[in-house]
Parts: sequence; C-alpha cells; structure tokens
Amino acid sequence: MTGPVLVGSNPGLVWHDAAEEPVAAVSVWDVQWSVRGAGRCVVYWPGGDEVHLLGTDAELSTFLWEELTRHFPEFRWPGEREVRSHVVDVSVELAPGLVTARTRPAPSLTVEIAGLGTEPRLIHVTEFPLGERCRELRNVLFPVDRHRLDTSLPRLETGAGWRGFIALAEVWAD
Repeated sequence: MTGPVLVGSNPGLVWHDAAEEPVAAVSVWDVQWSVRGAGRCVVYWPGGDEVHLLGTDAELSTFLWEELTRHFPEFRWPGEREVRSHVVDVSVELAPGLVTARTRPAPSLTVEIAGLGTEPRLIHVTEFPLGERCRELRNVLFPVDRHRLDTSLPRLETGAGWRGFIALAEVWAD
C-alpha cells in the first residue's frame, strides 16, 4: 500500500434476479477524505442502462463512479451506461444499525438501510479488482435486514430479492 485514496463510509443495497444477478442497486457514499475532496454522493442504478450520480460535488461523484462503484459486482451490467450527474444537497445520517441518505432539491431520493442482521465483519482485500487496476480495501461490514427507498427518479427493477450492507471505516488505497 502506497497511501490512501479515500476514507469514508459506503452503505448499499442491491436487488437481484432468481439467478442472483444484480438488476438494480444503490450505493451511498459519505467521504470524509479523498484525493478528490470530501463530500457525499448517492449512486442510483434503477436497472437498465441508466445510472444517476446525486452528489454534493460533480468531480467527486464522477470519481466515485469511474474509479470505484462501476466496478463493484452489484453494479455489473453488460455494455455501457448513460451516466446522469445531478449536483444536489445530500445528507447522510449514520447511526448504529441505521443509515439514512436524502437528496434535495429534485431529483429527490431517500434511502434507509437498517438493522444489524449479524455481527460485523472486518474486511480486508489486498487486491480488489477495479477494471484494469486493483486497490486495497479495508472496512467494517454490517449486513442489514430492512430498507426503504423513495425517489422522484425512475423506479428501480426490484427483482427476486435483495441484499444490503453498511460499510463503515472504509479505506481504499493504492
């Protein structure tokens, strides 16, 4: 590891089909520090070829999408996506067992990720694949057991089931 690239939290939800393939996802970023600054962003993929970046800073939102989120297994999708960036106010409240993220003004999105389904797990991946490069990832991961999503954006494809997590103390490093 040569040094940190990002320090923050990254709770998320993924909806999947019967074969466990992702059909929609939400990734909430609360970045305390990064090589592109601090801020908050919600990456919203309602399914299909469109992704919405709702963030406090367009450069940070683009960095989070291009360098990290688009490579996550829950955002797997064949082909290119149309990325729509929205600069909005994003509030993220982190409390034990509950994450609430809200965007204002339009487009509006509120996501709640709640419940600590099991004991937290300490995650350390020395080479997390991100396209043509790998980065080190460390975090504390809490599985969750309930969620709520309201949005003025296109409704997501809910699929056959869902999984959620709250990732705290997340550090990405080169």
